[in-house]
Amino acid sequence: MNNNDKKFNLTEGSVSLHSVNLIGSADLPTDKEDETVFYNSAQVFNRDLTLLIIKCYAENVIQSKIEKYEKSHDRTYMPAIFEGVTLCEGLAASGLRSMRWAKELPASYVRKVVTCDLDPTAVATAKLQRDLNEIPASLMEIQQGDINYLLFKNKYENNIKFDVIDLDPYGSIAPFLDSAISNIKDRGLLCVTSTDMCVLGANIPEVCFSKYYGTATKRPFLHEASVRIVLNAMRVVAGKYGKFIKPLISLSVDFYVRIFVLVLNKPSLCKSNAYQTGKTFPKISGLLNVIKEDLDDIPLFYSLPLICKNMKLSVPKQKLLLSALLNIGYRIGLFHREPLSIKTDAPFFVLKDLIHYCIEFTNPANATKDYKISTIRI
Repeated sequence: MNNNDKKFNLTEGSVSLHSVNLIGSADLPTDKEDETVFYNSAQVFNRDLTLLIIKCYAENVIQSKIEKYEKSHDRTYMPAIFEGVTLCEGLAASGLRSMRWAKELPASYVRKVVTCDLDPTAVATAKLQRDLNEIPASLMEIQQGDINYLLFKNKYENNIKFDVIDLDPYGSIAPFLDSAISNIKDRGLLCVTSTDMCVLGANIPEVCFSKYYGTATKRPFLHEASVRIVLNAMRVVAGKYGKFIKPLISLSVDFYVRIFVLVLNKPSLCKSNAYQTGKTFPKISGLLNVIKEDLDDIPLFYSLPLICKNMKLSVPKQKLLLSALLNIGYRIGLFHREPLSIKTDAPFFVLKDLIHYCIEFTNPANATKDYKISTIRI
């Protein structure tokens, strides 16, 4: 296949994915010629969000280097400022995510992208797509092999650790946590996905415990619990290597959990693990705004429909209830996965009283006439 024969199947970001003929490729064994590489269109949001977060992370890394240089008397440090960050994508399939990093991140932000997959078909496809998108091989290096082995090999044989590691497996992230956490730079950005929601969703609790050192129960806060279970597993693994994770953004989206953490070489912080448990831009913007308003010290949320069902009331307007909580001095937040969730430091009896007040205010006919107010007065 030559460049004149290439066909554009689709475009994502600045990358064009081509239909390619792998037959005859020197990188592809003959018994693999009839295989195709998986493309997951449902993960466009995931890739867009990841690109945005990596860009912010790289900006912070470069800025911190500039500040360090300005305070230093050693001017030989200057060239290191502009080297950019090194990124690694394991389990890369077509390499789409890596290609978007190489093409869409500012050139000064990226020193090198290393792309890895075990499947020779995926590696051959990624190399062809890279070349057809005119990305230099010196910028995007593609390796074939097990990501766990390659991370340790880069560390011990090539003395390479990565600033950013992104792992998006088909299934559990658990088998890859040790290699990723132990082989990332201090204050490196680790991005992980876990799609085994059947396990995290309390359907097979013993399997969940064996993989993540914990399990959930089937309750309305199940999706939030699944995020915390993965975070807890990451903390446990980090502690084995004298490291500490600092969660940046933790999400339950569609059929997977997506987590972004900084990995710190801080053995002194590991002891605090014992006290810790658990077009896409509008969607990204809305999601980040909800996360920004979250209450970090309130671990779980109230399900408004479930409370109202038990009280035998219709569900009041959420904005009215949140406003009432604020007006009497309590803090409020939401859980990004559940639109009718409420996080608050108000006691439960106060929340129940306010629900009744809101119903009585907007629709008196649906209020419970014999309801007894606990203690509050508005």
